[in-house]
Amino acid sequence: MRCGRLLACEQVLADSERVLGVDHPDAVTVRGNLAVSYRQAGARMKPPADAVRNCRQVALTLRRDRQVAGDVLEHVTIDLRQGLNPFT
Repeated sequence: MRCGRLLACEQVLADSERVLGVDHPDAVTVRGNLAVSYRQAGARMKPPADAVRNCRQVALTLRRDRQVAGDVLEHVTIDLRQGLNPFT
């Protein structure tokens, strides 16, 4: 049986994903916090399969966001080199 803290974290994650969407940065943060909570719980309990899926989703989202940030930085750099203002 999972402790109250984990159940509360799971509910916050479900609400965040429902309201914000699974890829929203705040939902990703909540997902990461849930993963930390499971880790802190240690060997006393095994996370359910959806928690493992959530951890994998965090990793995939962060990888994708890093790629997007790199692409944006590249375009901004090109615009700045050409004397353009990329922020207008």
